Amino acid sequence: MKQMEKKTIYQIVRFFIISFFVIYFLYIKESLPISIILLLEILLLAKTLPITKFVEGKIVKYYPQYQNLNIWVKRLILLVFWVLFYIILKFIIINIIMMWLLHIPVEKQIYEFVERVQNNH
Repeated sequence: MKQMEKKTIYQIVRFFIISFFVIYFLYIKESLPISIILLLEILLLAKTLPITKFVEGKIVKYYPQYQNLNIWVKRLILLVFWVLFYIILKFIIINIIMMWLLHIPVEKQIYEFVERVQNNH
């Protein structure tokens, strides 16, 4: 195997192991809302896997002038990508899978969590 393939496999395995612990401890044990867990998973995805380089490669493929842009403009474009990714995942996971298919009252859990946190302070 090439060195790059080993590194990619290592990154994917590391992502899944850390994701398991995040979901198990924060969602199952601590009952945090799925929206917060989803946000943490996206941050973990951005940190552990080379998704940013992949996205930038696709942008350069269709828009070569991207390489000449200011670093802040590049970061803004990537931020928009991650926000859109979060919105799409949230819609798919929370609205379609959990609420429509599994009939889990996710919104109620979010409101209960917010009330519990507010009452503790």
